[in-house]
Amino acid sequence: MNRLNLILIALLFTGCATIFNDTSQVINIDSDPKGGKIKATDLHREATTPTAYLVYKGPLKDINVRIEKEGYVSQEAVLSKRVTPSYWINILNGWGFLVDFVTGAMWNYQDTVYMKLEPIPSDSQAQ
Repeated sequence: MNRLNLILIALLFTGCATIFNDTSQVINIDSDPKGGKIKATDLHREATTPTAYLVYKGPLKDINVRIEKEGYVSQEAVLSKRVTPSYWINILNGWGFLVDFVTGAMWNYQDTVYMKLEPIPSDSQAQ
């Protein structure tokens, strides 16, 4: 097989976003005050803020993050995916867009989640 055939085969079975982006991403989660308990989609371990959360990007997957701390009002956020700019190069590459979609490499989430937890009002303040 000559070099041109190898290059064409490589281009046929890869996507640009898969080459330039990983199929996983680290998201930093923090809160004020620190020490909030994190509950997140696909987080299969106990974690408190601050922490780094490794996410495996897949098709059609948003991430729900909730931070709870005793004495504070819980906060929630939904991290939606954004299409990476390198994905659009696949218009030139035919099949690559399918590879990027299936592997999740076409998506990116925001890198950092920060939540300010407010104290739960005491009964004496509410009256």
